Order: sequence, then structure tokens, then C-alpha cells
Amino acid sequence: MRKSGVPVLEAESIGWGASGRSGGQVIVGWGCEQAKLASLVGPDDARMLFDWSKEAVALVHQRARTFTRAVKSSGLAVARR
Repeated sequence: MRKSGVPVLEAESIGWGASGRSGGQVIVGWGCEQAKLASLVGPDDARMLFDWSKEAVALVHQRARTFTRAVKSSGLAVARR
């Protein structure tokens, strides 16, 4: 694995506090109902956006299986301490 030049500030070990408490939720859809999205961008684009969100969830799960051992069938739980 290649090292990155991104600093992570944490009072304890990485993942102990704020850096590990984002919830890590990966869900399908957007921050509104599909009907609202369709009213904003039209039904065809709303469907495309929904499909993209499904593809994104699948990609996160695929990468989690590739790079971690903490994948549950009902969801994704990733933690390193």
C-alpha cells in the first residue's frame, strides 16, 4: 500500500475519536424523496441519479471486501484500531 501525505489529527490512536465516529453509512438514494428529486431535475435524470447511487453503494461494498475483512451482509462496518 502506498503511503499518503494526508495528516490525521487525533488525541488518541487513529479511529478513537472524531476520525472514527462519522457513522460510515452507505445508503442508496439522495437526501430527499425520489419524487422531490424528479421535480427538481426531471424523471429521467432522477432515475439516472438513483441508479448512480446504487452503483456507488455496490462499489463501496466491493472495495470493502477487497481492502478489509469487516464486511457484514446486512451492512458495512469498518474500524481499525
